[in-house]
Amino acid sequence: MNKIERPLVSVIIPTYNRIGTLPASVNSVLAQTYAHLELIIVDDGSDDGTDKYAKGLTDSRVKYIKSNGNNGPSAARNLGVKLAQGEYVAFHDSDDEWLPEKLEKQMRLFQNHEQEVDLVYCEYERYHGQAAAGIVPPKEIPYMYKQGQILEVLLIQPMIGTPTIVVKKQEFINAGSFNENLKTFEDYEFTVRFSQNHAIGFVEEPLVKVYDSLNSVNRRYEDRLRTQAYIVREMIDSLRDSNLLWKKLSDMQRDAEVLNCHDIFIEEMKHLADLFVSEQDKQNAANLLQKTERSDAKTNQSKRLAKQEIADTKQELLKIYLNVYGDHSSASESMSEAFKQAGIITAKCTELFKIPSESLSAYKRVQTVPDSCTKIEKLSLLTDWIESIGAIEAFIEQQIYECNICGQKIFHSQSPMCPFCKTDHRERLAIAFLQGLQPEADEKLTLLQIMPSILMENYALNRADILYENISSVSEIYCTLQKTAAEKYDIIVCLPAFENLNSVPELMIELYRIMKPSGIGLAVYPPDNKNPDSLNQLSETGFYIEEIGENWFGEEICQMYGFDKELTIYVFTKEKL
Repeated sequence: MNKIERPLVSVIIPTYNRIGTLPASVNSVLAQTYAHLELIIVDDGSDDGTDKYAKGLTDSRVKYIKSNGNNGPSAARNLGVKLAQGEYVAFHDSDDEWLPEKLEKQMRLFQNHEQEVDLVYCEYERYHGQAAAGIVPPKEIPYMYKQGQILEVLLIQPMIGTPTIVVKKQEFINAGSFNENLKTFEDYEFTVRFSQNHAIGFVEEPLVKVYDSLNSVNRRYEDRLRTQAYIVREMIDSLRDSNLLWKKLSDMQRDAEVLNCHDIFIEEMKHLADLFVSEQDKQNAANLLQKTERSDAKTNQSKRLAKQEIADTKQELLKIYLNVYGDHSSASESMSEAFKQAGIITAKCTELFKIPSESLSAYKRVQTVPDSCTKIEKLSLLTDWIESIGAIEAFIEQQIYECNICGQKIFHSQSPMCPFCKTDHRERLAIAFLQGLQPEADEKLTLLQIMPSILMENYALNRADILYENISSVSEIYCTLQKTAAEKYDIIVCLPAFENLNSVPELMIELYRIMKPSGIGLAVYPPDNKNPDSLNQLSETGFYIEEIGENWFGEEICQMYGFDKELTIYVFTKEKL
């Protein structure tokens, strides 16, 4: 692109109390190889020194404005567009970074007269800390579905992140800009709306680093679900015409499961009820609501609330006991109501937790206070109730374990996976084993995963002391291992995929060759395959095999993390453990 052909691009960064990350974001814009730009920093009411930093920037391309109050990122971006002098606007976030050639490569598509586009985006790479955690949009989606007229794809798959967008300014304004009423996911809503009448360009290269953080707006799960429901209402005709309505709503239900937002999904489905006019629509909606109501995560959430209710009930009864003991006049009046509420919550907990009858003595004896009750009798009744509630609390406490992956408190059920992060118990056990492997000082452990799972991959990438690699193609496992240096890996994680390979014995030989003498391997098998053939082949190759479970972790750890006593994984090593 010749210099004279380079139109001005206005880059807009909204920011609110991000002084720790803003400089890196700003520097990544000012370092662009496409230098014909202006940078507009819109301060959305920061009080952390952002103004001092921004006013101290000496680059003449930088403009700074501080809005009145905290109005949200959409309002800040729209304000930036109003001030923009460029023919094109690009959006960036104050905690992310651009690669130097981002604008250069995107602007080339606007100059390509063979493909008329009004918005260009690119891939972005997500990071947890400094560890890469995946590329968006996923590589699995074919290129042809990522550019051009992609409304149908976007209706189902959010692919365009705000810091990847470059758009013609006037077309952005004509399309209605960002919706300032949405609290989050506004980039997704805008790109769906924009793609109705515009062609989209795409650079198939990760040109943006997006850093996940605890206060990132993308973590406002409830608001994300509400925005999805808003999109369904606004795009209902397009969804119906594309036969995607129930695919979209089913995906939302799945998100509600993962994000633990069941009540929000149920609420939004009820708000959308007027859209479901046919009998089939009504039945589909009822099925989704029923699935949500019966989900393990929803049940877990209900149990958590009931646990808090029973604790609050106990505190109220203790308070009344002290009042009765102190002869306060209002104590007797409040006892009957307290007993009634205690009876309701006790019945609720009995149903949810299947509480045995011996824990319910007071509930069965009395739910009201007789008029002739003496002070001693009242104190006795209250004591019975408090002891009964305490027994229920103790029973509930025994039903709780902690997921070692997502950290959620979970109540025991028949499900073989965490209801929140959806991690299978066998994989949780394997990760618990890895959590116990800690290197010396600054040493880093090299880990190879054969046929990776997303959860295991995310865990390894978030460990600063692990150098992670994987082989994801079944057809390439043996060939890749042959090219791998001897004694390279400290840890090798194998999922059951190599059970189906024709060259299993040769594969075992290669695994032995590439493992360090002190290395360790993990094999995870389905529960119905307790004696896989590959274990014999591992043993014949020279590996020592040990089945680990409660015998390794100990009863206390198994109780803490809810591991079944029968749950096991296999460890294979060159040296005897």
